[in-house]
Amino acid sequence: MPLLNYTTDVAATKSIAEITRILQEGGASAIMLENGADREIVAVSFMMQTTFGKLPFTLPANVGAVIATLNEQINKENWLARDRRGYKRKLPKNLYNNKAQAERIAWRIAKDWLEAQIAISTIGCARFEQIMMPFAQINGKSFYQRMVERGNLALPSSEPKEVTT
Repeated sequence: MPLLNYTTDVAATKSIAEITRILQEGGASAIMLENGADREIVAVSFMMQTTFGKLPFTLPANVGAVIATLNEQINKENWLARDRRGYKRKLPKNLYNNKAQAERIAWRIAKDWLEAQIAISTIGCARFEQIMMPFAQINGKSFYQRMVERGNLALPSSEPKEVTT
């Protein structure tokens, strides 16, 4: 199955504007766009009131991962088209290493995902902070990044530690 939104022609800036509107309407108290080395927007950071007070979150758009996924899918289709007569391509070859299209896709997926998560929160299936926990920022890194660095959730043990003297 091809990557979601691979045919989008919606500019990344429009998707980013829609994300900021969704966050604003969803109660964000601050919204910031983060730029990468080439001055392209790589993430939307925001503050949201939660059960635990105001928390910072960052929603990234991983354009490099979109390019890698598209390239992998196109390579697979090249193999299928070569080995199976009558196979109809789904992904056009011009998407291979197409950074501009990957940027449009990445931001459209992020926008769609955020809308779905806010809807889940709105109907009470989960709290916003529960859904967004991997993207919560702790001293400049996401909760997920910290978890990966430590190799686990790093939750304290409920068992008392023995004291040796």
